Parts: sequence; structure tokens; C-alpha cells
Amino acid sequence: DYVLGSAKVEHLGERTSNCSATEPLRIHDGQGVLWNVAPEASIEICPLRPDRNQQVSWDIGAGRSEKGKIDCPSGANRLLVSRTGRQVIWKFSKVDLGVEVMSFRLLPQEEKCIFNLPDLGLVFRIKLQERFGSECTDWSEALPTLAPQAAASTAGMCLKWKGESFELGVAWQPGRRTVAFAKHWFADATGLGVGLARSV
Repeated sequence: DYVLGSAKVEHLGERTSNCSATEPLRIHDGQGVLWNVAPEASIEICPLRPDRNQQVSWDIGAGRSEKGKIDCPSGANRLLVSRTGRQVIWKFSKVDLGVEVMSFRLLPQEEKCIFNLPDLGLVFRIKLQERFGSECTDWSEALPTLAPQAAASTAGMCLKWKGESFELGVAWQPGRRTVAFAKHWFADATGLGVGLARSV
């Protein structure tokens, strides 16, 4: 199942730090993704994935002569970073599904055209149903239908099923194409109806 809706944004506060005004600022999240922020520029990071300590790391300079960590408010999944001179402003917010626009069910490898819907502020959630049953996972977190400019082109999407957590991959591709895919898969070539109960 797939649901689209307008983004509901809750602002969670901001932090301020200082760094060199002439070199690119590098930001690292908890999954090894790297963003570069040029001097006098800004960047939007969504989804924001802090590390296990609920922080994002940054460094600057060829020898990483300046570096630090920024604490993220609980629940934050979007970050706007702005640079003005030596000052860096980190604005945190939580993006969630606001007003639902469309809900539909897709088969594996099926596509749905949403060109007639506004892309600004549009987010989506996914849940999966058992192949031979009616039970479903919980709804995923809300992610943007289009990757923010200069953000990562892929991200992970966590789902829970019967108390177990697993992750789908999400890729934002050219031409306004968003793809959700399984990072682990299993093909039954026995003809016996064998299924994969759990992948580790």
C-alpha cells in the first residue's frame, strides 16, 4: 500500500556553530552519507539520519582541521543548513504526512504516475502485506517524493512486522521517479513454495 499526502512540518529548533568561511563544510550522517555545503550556501537534508548518539558530524579543511558534532532533537528527520561567513545555522524539523491526497495499492514492479499532482511538499508512506495472508507491516516514516536538491539519491526506509524491523531501499531517479526496493531478496527455484522467513 502506498499513500501520498502534503507535508506537515514541525519545527524542532536550531543550533549555531562557527567554522572557516572559505572552505566547503562536509556533513556526515549516521549511515555514512556525505553532504558538501559551499561557503555562503545552504542545503536541505531529508531524510536526516543521525547516528546512534542522535548526532550528525561535520568537518572542514583539507586535513579536517576543524570538526565537531551537532545534537539533533528527538524526532528530527529534516535539516536545513545555512552558511553566512563563519556562522553555520542548523535548523531541525520533523516532516510527516499531513493531509492525505491519494492512497492506492501496487503490485511488485507496478508503477503509478503522479505527474498530475503537485510535487512541492509532497511526501509518501509505504506498508507491505504478507504474500499469503492479510497481515501488514506498520506504515513507514514519511519521505519526500522528490529528493531535495543536493541531497542523497538513496535512503533507507524502516518497516516493522510482527515485532521485527527490516529496511527497504528508496531511490530517487531522474524524471521524477521514486523506487522502493528490497535490499535482500530470495527466489524460490524449487517449485515447493519455499519462502524466506528472515534475512540477517
